Amino acid sequence: MTVRGRWGVAVTALAVVTALALLLWPHPAGPVDVAGAAGRHQVRLVVETPAVGARDLTVEITGPEPVDRLVVAAVMAEMGHAAVPVTAVPVTAAPVAAGTTAPGRFRAAGVEFFMAGRWDVAVTVHGPDGAVEVVLPVLITS
Repeated sequence: MTVRGRWGVAVTALAVVTALALLLWPHPAGPVDVAGAAGRHQVRLVVETPAVGARDLTVEITGPEPVDRLVVAAVMAEMGHAAVPVTAVPVTAAPVAAGTTAPGRFRAAGVEFFMAGRWDVAVTVHGPDGAVEVVLPVLITS
């Protein structure tokens, strides 16, 4: 093989390695938006930046009953990790349709995700009839 041929192979190999590195390099994930039902309430959970660290979570709730308290707890069951539960505070009240109480939007500040991977976020809605819970999956990146 000639010197020119060796240079061609080296440049091609370098281009392939560079392309693979760019394709496989971790990218910041977009917001996570998951929903589920907690009893008669519909719960929507939004994590704007699903990355390792303390994150503020937004929880939107609609349903026929008022919400007295809302608690968010993140658990990574596969690894035996659990973050300290956080009591969410109301941010805004949602408009009320006929025959429905819409408790609105809540912010759970500083929910700690201290490792990348799948976390289960339990949202517990406390109301006049007791507590109901929904567990929503969230993928956290590094």
